[in-house]
Amino acid sequence: MKTTLSCTGRFRDLSAFNKTPKPWTHIATLGEFPGTVDIPAGYDVPGYGVATEDMSVEGLTVFDKPVLESLVKGFQGGILIDADHLSHDMAQSTEALGWGQAMRYGADGKELELETEWTPPGREKITTQVYRYISPEFSGSVRYESGTFKFYPAALTGAGLTNRPKLKVLRPVSANRDPNPANPSNNKALALLCRMLGVPETTPEAELETKSTALLADIATAKGLAASMEAQVQALRDEALSRDLETYKEVIGDPEAAKQLLQVNRAAAIKIFDGMLVKRVPYTPPERVFQKNRATPPDGRKFFGDSDRDETQCRALVATVQNREKCNFSTAWEIAKAEKPELF
Repeated sequence: MKTTLSCTGRFRDLSAFNKTPKPWTHIATLGEFPGTVDIPAGYDVPGYGVATEDMSVEGLTVFDKPVLESLVKGFQGGILIDADHLSHDMAQSTEALGWGQAMRYGADGKELELETEWTPPGREKITTQVYRYISPEFSGSVRYESGTFKFYPAALTGAGLTNRPKLKVLRPVSANRDPNPANPSNNKALALLCRMLGVPETTPEAELETKSTALLADIATAKGLAASMEAQVQALRDEALSRDLETYKEVIGDPEAAKQLLQVNRAAAIKIFDGMLVKRVPYTPPERVFQKNRATPPDGRKFFGDSDRDETQCRALVATVQNREKCNFSTAWEIAKAEKPELF
């Protein structure tokens, strides 16, 4: 009978625990992540060939949708959590620091979480920070694709508390659980931050901090530029307002009201003021008209008391000319004087 061999992989990932005696621990995320892949001697790797000896190679652990579904479906419970995977060494202790009891999808549907029941020694080591991280173990199959060994997990076989996770995005463990495990605020806040920065959710914390600091600096610079531009725009607005008030001062009765109207709707205000603005022409007084009964000759002399002139004849002649020419008295006087100079 042919013996079926299985490869194993140690993939290290973690999210913050929730706040009850049995926290749900993040053990897998949709994507491909670097890690160590163990290949036993005699295993036939598709795309590579049969391993002639036990191999421990660097590769990628693949958590695609089929893998996540398979892990949840095949989980049996009762998974041992030890210290630094020491249970694999027959010479070391197999003390249980915790047990994985159940597996489920995270709130976003892209993660797997393990319900962890910590033993008293395990809880003490976590609360006293003897250990800070967890390292899940998976069995599965390996393929050699495009020059890279890719490990496809099929089952969770164990886990260990550790201080040396290979994946640097790990967050410290906790013995507590969030009051609302179906909606962990920490995970949502981290996902929102990564989305704002345009980076994967698996980005290391140090890199997130660097990018966040740079983003805050860019925001501060942008705010400064915006404030400067706003000040320049306001200065131009004030200049235009002063110019408009000066241009239409002849038709503006209330400068403050006109100022408000120009600020609210300059185009409409200008249209109104243009309609009110009248071009003024120099005043020309009308030509003086002498009344017949009180007429004074154009040369300034009066009829009365002037023995050199016959007032009755002058008046008669001017009246005749005025009726004939249909003109005023002064004009008729000049015409009559030209016609009968001897009377004037």
